Amino acid sequence: MRVLILLILFTNTVSAQFKSYIQYFSKGNYRNSEGDLIIKNNGQLYTVFTKFRNNLDDAAVADLCAKVSTTGGRDWIDLGVVQTNIGGQTTMSVSLVRTSTTKVQMYFCVKNSNTDLRIYRKISNDDCATWSAPMLVINAPGYLAVLNASVVRINSGRIVIPVYFTSNVAAIPPNYCKAYSYYSDDDGATWVKSTPDQNISSGVGYTEPCAVAINYNIVLMMIRNNSGVQHFSVSTDAGATWSVATASQLVSTDSPCKILLTSTGVLIAVHNPPGFTDPRGVLRISKSLDSGATWVTAFDIETPVDSYNFSYASVAEYQGNLLISYWEANFNAGKIAQKFCSIPINKIM
Repeated sequence: MRVLILLILFTNTVSAQFKSYIQYFSKGNYRNSEGDLIIKNNGQLYTVFTKFRNNLDDAAVADLCAKVSTTGGRDWIDLGVVQTNIGGQTTMSVSLVRTSTTKVQMYFCVKNSNTDLRIYRKISNDDCATWSAPMLVINAPGYLAVLNASVVRINSGRIVIPVYFTSNVAAIPPNYCKAYSYYSDDDGATWVKSTPDQNISSGVGYTEPCAVAINYNIVLMMIRNNSGVQHFSVSTDAGATWSVATASQLVSTDSPCKILLTSTGVLIAVHNPPGFTDPRGVLRISKSLDSGATWVTAFDIETPVDSYNFSYASVAEYQGNLLISYWEANFNAGKIAQKFCSIPINKIM
């Protein structure tokens, strides 16, 4: 059995690259995954992740748990459960969004059945110290899902939620998933659906989109599919309307990616490239200098290890470092851990 370790890899860069475990698997807790992290005003790192109680299944009972790091992610302090399961099946997949100096919003999914998945949120007015009761965000029937760490707030203050939808997730195909977004200009009080829907009749359709603001009004959405590359759609009106999704040059297995525009103006993607025995056996950072038109490999966070795969990342930037949380899964052993990595930005430039 693997034991909890703290792996520190020193480099000749200004800051050291290192990895740590946010939450390791244990008896009665075999999966920890689909989380997000945010930087508090005091510089501490705050994360919320999905802690499954009994098994690895997406429909297994799960709670949302929080941890904080006062050491830049080298070790983590347990803050306990911040949201118990309120779904008929599970509660999972967290996004954290700062809307003011002290206000943070937490979005997550509540799954009741294969035909009923809803988006909820909680609000903290004291920089993640306490949280409000959960509130239903969008009361749309069907299976309306959000990838973890994918809700974004752009410069205008608009909040954009990339979503994917099907009437029945157990019946795909023929009910292919489609991708679109919702947006709010009043801090999440009301929401408007974008147009048009993005559709593809392949695999299970379009799932698990993520988005990044390129400038004030231009937003790029990357969408998971089974074509071997991420597909992208562009909005020039801050997520209200989207271009028809087309194939990008970002190679990818049928797995989600995460994108971030760094303070240096470089667009980075955390994704699983194809060409390996395990489709999620490598977790890679690729970079684009032309707003996503072309991509080059920058750095491999994880390389192949027997029986292990890595996916469902969140990414943030702080003090010259990329802060990345993601899952480390060993399906042969039936275990998933939530992991963290800090990488100096100058290592990938």
